Order: sequence, then structure tokens, then C-alpha cells
Amino acid sequence: MFDDGIIFARAGDGYFYPGRIGEANESHVEVLFLDGNTATVQKEDIVSFEHAISTFALQANWKNGGTFYPGKIEGQNPMVMKYDDGDVENIELRQLRGASPDNPPASNRGCLSIIGSIFDTLDAIGFVIGVIVGIVVIILFVIGFFLGLFGG
Repeated sequence: MFDDGIIFARAGDGYFYPGRIGEANESHVEVLFLDGNTATVQKEDIVSFEHAISTFALQANWKNGGTFYPGKIEGQNPMVMKYDDGDVENIELRQLRGASPDNPPASNRGCLSIIGSIFDTLDAIGFVIGVIVGIVVIILFVIGFFLGLFGG
């Protein structure tokens, strides 16, 4: 697979994005990300293109709409992303990001992920309770209507 001087560097959100190396000193490197952003990162937050493509959990920015979905790179020229849900898209390298399995972004870490799952579950339970209450209210209204109509 090509790399053309491309590296992946950890950005502020914890994900690794493709870019090129700019200025560097003993401990930090300026990264010119392919999406146009720049950042100064620690040298240990930079990995090779090949390492990122072969070991990271990759996501691509679906149709450049700002939402990233997981998948795998299937082709090189053009670069083809086969998403986990079965969709396929030709993408540009700047649409990729990766999560390191050794140190995933905070949103992918255990405790925060569990807390998020608990809130998602509570939201679902609240929705179900709301639906049940709505159905009971409708049933009571119908019963009241018929009692009023026939019971006098």
C-alpha cells in the first residue's frame, strides 16, 4: 500500500489522523494533517502509515459528512473503504482516522463506554415506559368515552 510520506498522528480527540511531518525538535513534531489542520504532538504520538493501516481500528468520514463509521480498507487506487455495515465507498486518505488498540480514545475506553451504555439503556427504558403510559391513557380514554356513551 502507498504511503507517500504520510504518517498518522494522535489528535486532541485521541484518534490518529493522516498527515505529514513539518517542523520537529527533540520531543515534539508539527503535523500537517491532510484535512488542513495542524498540531504539535509528542513524537510518541506518531506512527507509520503501514502501522496504522495494519493494526488500528479504522474509521472513515462517510461521504465527508462529519460522521465516522468503522470498516476496512479494501482497495488502493482508488482507496476503497468497506464499512462494517456492508456499505462501500471510494475515499480519500484524509477521510480516515484510526484508534490504537493499545490506547484507544476516551470514548472507546471501558469505564466511559460502560457509563454511556447505561445511559443509552436508561433512555430506552424511559422511552418504553413513555409508550406504555401513552397506550394506557388511550385505553382509559376509550373506556371512558364508551362508558359515557352507553353507561350514562
